Amino acid sequence: MRTNALTSAAGLAFALLSTAPAHAAVTVFAEYLLGEPLTLGTNNLPLDTVGGRDFTDAINPGGVTVGSPGAHAGSAAFMDTSSGANSGYYNVGNFSSFPNNNVAIGVYARASGISGSIGTIFGTGDGGGLDLALHANGWAGSLFNVAWVGPAGGVTGSFMSDTWVHLALICADGLTTFYIDGVPQGAALAMTPSNSSPHISVSPGGATYFDGGIDDARAVTFDSGESTAAVLDALRGIPEPSSAAFLAMGCLALIRRRR
Repeated sequence: MRTNALTSAAGLAFALLSTAPAHAAVTVFAEYLLGEPLTLGTNNLPLDTVGGRDFTDAINPGGVTVGSPGAHAGSAAFMDTSSGANSGYYNVGNFSSFPNNNVAIGVYARASGISGSIGTIFGTGDGGGLDLALHANGWAGSLFNVAWVGPAGGVTGSFMSDTWVHLALICADGLTTFYIDGVPQGAALAMTPSNSSPHISVSPGGATYFDGGIDDARAVTFDSGESTAAVLDALRGIPEPSSAAFLAMGCLALIRRRR
């Protein structure tokens, strides 16, 4: 039986190593976990767990709560902006060093309804920043106030009440594409963003606010030619395949020691 266990572990490790796609690095530029310990500061200001790009400005932070029951799979807590008055966060110029090509942002979101919840969920600034939002037709991507990415006004039929989705915008080699749960929505836009001041739960200018659950907002950079799957995994916080392979090798080593 020990031999079978050793053989199985070796086979698993080899399979993981041999099937793991080779790709260049995807680098996390900023990460806001929005609810776990030490991820929200004074007045629930979102804190960056990677690069120190914390949010510094709040609009009615008292209207924000931290939810635990009902978080999406893989999360222990999330930010809830659905109670109280409209609320949001921003930081002037905090993303001015975020490149305008080979970049991506992603966020988990849910809402009880579209009415009263239309607004930016996570974005990188006005005047053409990457913008993930809820609009009249459903979940939406855009270069803010410049052009829609995917269907105008959001993807019709994409919204389901109280259901978590992962939204992403990926700009790769000059083409920007909107994704819902990893699926591209419409044609890619042949434009790149202009990033400056990140916003969470409020559109730049404060005109509209998103009311709902928000979690795990990330911004990443990557090399030209990187796979879409690798970028989406990084936005969702999924480790690279090599990490799983090293875990399998660790299990193999443990079995050997027990022999």
